[in-house]
Amino acid sequence: MEAGKLGKQLKNLKQMNSKKGMTLVEIVASLAILSLVMILLISVYGASINLIRSSGTQKNSNKNAASGIENAIGGFDPDAGISIVNRQSGVFTVRFSGATIDSPGNYVAGSDASGGSKLHYFNPN
Repeated sequence: MEAGKLGKQLKNLKQMNSKKGMTLVEIVASLAILSLVMILLISVYGASINLIRSSGTQKNSNKNAASGIENAIGGFDPDAGISIVNRQSGVFTVRFSGATIDSPGNYVAGSDASGGSKLHYFNPN
Protein backbone atom coordinates (compact mmCIF):
# COMPACT_ATOMS: atom_id res chain seq x y z
CA MET A 1 0.00 0.00 0.00
CA GLU A 2 2.87 2.29 0.82
CA ALA A 3 4.36 1.81 -2.63
CA GLY A 4 1.04 2.86 -4.24
CA LYS A 5 0.90 6.14 -2.28
CA LEU A 6 4.51 6.88 -3.07
CA GLY A 7 3.90 6.24 -6.76
CA LYS A 8 0.93 8.65 -6.79
CA GLN A 9 2.97 11.33 -5.06
CA LEU A 10 5.80 10.96 -7.59
CA LYS A 11 3.29 11.10 -10.44
CA ASN A 12 1.74 14.31 -9.03
CA LEU A 13 5.24 15.80 -8.60
CA LYS A 14 6.10 15.01 -12.23
CA GLN A 15 2.85 16.64 -13.41
CA MET A 16 3.63 19.81 -11.42
CA ASN A 17 7.12 20.01 -12.91
CA SER A 18 5.86 19.42 -16.44
CA LYS A 19 3.51 22.45 -16.37
CA LYS A 20 4.90 25.32 -18.36
CA GLY A 21 4.93 29.01 -17.39
CA MET A 22 3.17 31.80 -19.23
CA THR A 23 3.38 31.79 -23.00
CA LEU A 24 4.82 34.70 -24.94
CA VAL A 25 1.34 35.62 -26.21
CA GLU A 26 0.03 35.91 -22.64
CA ILE A 27 2.94 38.13 -21.64
CA VAL A 28 2.51 40.41 -24.67
CA ALA A 29 -1.26 40.67 -24.05
CA SER A 30 -0.74 41.55 -20.39
CA LEU A 31 1.86 44.20 -21.32
CA ALA A 32 -0.55 45.70 -23.86
CA ILE A 33 -3.32 45.93 -21.27
CA LEU A 34 -0.91 47.41 -18.72
CA SER A 35 0.30 50.02 -21.23
CA LEU A 36 -3.29 51.07 -22.03
CA VAL A 37 -4.06 51.52 -18.34
CA MET A 38 -0.86 53.53 -17.84
CA ILE A 39 -1.68 55.80 -20.81
CA LEU A 40 -5.11 56.46 -19.34
CA LEU A 41 -3.69 57.28 -15.91
CA ILE A 42 -0.99 59.56 -17.30
CA SER A 43 -3.51 61.51 -19.39
CA VAL A 44 -5.82 61.98 -16.40
CA TYR A 45 -2.86 63.12 -14.28
CA GLY A 46 -1.76 65.60 -16.96
CA ALA A 47 -5.26 67.03 -17.30
CA SER A 48 -5.54 67.50 -13.54
CA ILE A 49 -2.20 69.34 -13.43
CA ASN A 50 -3.37 71.69 -16.20
CA LEU A 51 -6.64 72.30 -14.36
CA ILE A 52 -4.81 73.14 -11.14
CA ARG A 53 -2.46 75.50 -12.99
CA SER A 54 -5.30 77.32 -14.79
CA SER A 55 -7.37 77.70 -11.61
CA GLY A 56 -4.36 79.26 -9.88
CA THR A 57 -3.93 81.70 -12.76
CA GLN A 58 -7.64 82.61 -12.63
CA LYS A 59 -7.43 83.15 -8.88
CA ASN A 60 -4.50 85.56 -9.32
CA SER A 61 -6.36 87.41 -12.09
CA ASN A 62 -9.43 87.85 -9.86
CA LYS A 63 -7.24 89.06 -6.99
CA ASN A 64 -5.51 91.65 -9.20
CA ALA A 65 -8.81 92.96 -10.59
CA ALA A 66 -10.31 93.18 -7.08
CA SER A 67 -7.22 95.01 -5.80
CA GLY A 68 -7.54 97.59 -8.56
CA ILE A 69 -11.22 98.22 -7.75
CA GLU A 70 -10.51 98.44 -4.01
CA ASN A 71 -7.69 100.94 -4.60
CA ALA A 72 -9.90 103.04 -6.88
CA ILE A 73 -12.75 103.08 -4.35
CA GLY A 74 -10.34 103.91 -1.53
CA GLY A 75 -8.98 106.88 -3.43
CA PHE A 76 -5.64 105.39 -4.39
CA ASP A 77 -4.28 104.98 -7.88
CA PRO A 78 -4.60 101.39 -9.05
CA ASP A 79 -1.34 99.90 -10.24
CA ALA A 80 -1.52 100.05 -14.04
CA GLY A 81 0.82 97.08 -14.36
CA ILE A 82 -1.55 94.83 -12.40
CA SER A 83 -5.07 96.08 -13.05
CA ILE A 84 -7.08 98.42 -15.25
CA VAL A 85 -9.94 100.35 -13.67
CA ASN A 86 -12.61 102.39 -15.47
CA ARG A 87 -15.01 104.68 -13.58
CA GLN A 88 -18.18 106.29 -14.75
CA SER A 89 -21.27 107.85 -13.21
CA GLY A 90 -24.64 106.64 -14.24
CA VAL A 91 -27.93 105.11 -13.29
CA PHE A 92 -28.39 101.48 -12.40
CA THR A 93 -31.81 100.33 -13.59
CA VAL A 94 -33.59 97.16 -12.56
CA ARG A 95 -36.85 96.20 -14.25
CA PHE A 96 -39.21 93.68 -12.79
CA SER A 97 -42.58 92.72 -14.21
CA GLY A 98 -44.18 96.17 -14.31
CA ALA A 99 -41.86 97.88 -11.79
CA THR A 100 -38.68 99.85 -12.50
CA ILE A 101 -36.08 100.82 -9.93
CA ASP A 102 -33.49 103.48 -10.81
CA SER A 103 -30.48 104.13 -8.61
CA PRO A 104 -27.92 106.80 -9.53
CA GLY A 105 -24.35 106.14 -8.53
CA ASN A 106 -20.82 105.34 -9.62
CA TYR A 107 -19.94 102.30 -11.65
CA VAL A 108 -16.41 100.90 -11.40
CA ALA A 109 -15.18 98.16 -13.74
CA GLY A 110 -11.85 96.51 -13.10
CA SER A 111 -9.83 93.88 -14.87
CA ASP A 112 -6.39 92.46 -14.52
CA ALA A 113 -3.72 93.67 -16.95
CA SER A 114 -3.99 90.54 -19.10
CA GLY A 115 -7.78 90.87 -19.41
CA GLY A 116 -8.39 87.39 -18.01
CA SER A 117 -10.70 88.54 -15.23
CA LYS A 118 -13.30 91.32 -15.15
CA LEU A 119 -15.10 92.49 -12.02
CA HIS A 120 -17.81 95.16 -11.65
CA TYR A 121 -18.81 97.30 -8.70
CA PHE A 122 -21.68 99.78 -8.37
CA ASN A 123 -21.77 102.30 -5.52
CA PRO A 124 -25.18 103.99 -5.19
CA ASN A 125 -25.29 107.69 -4.17
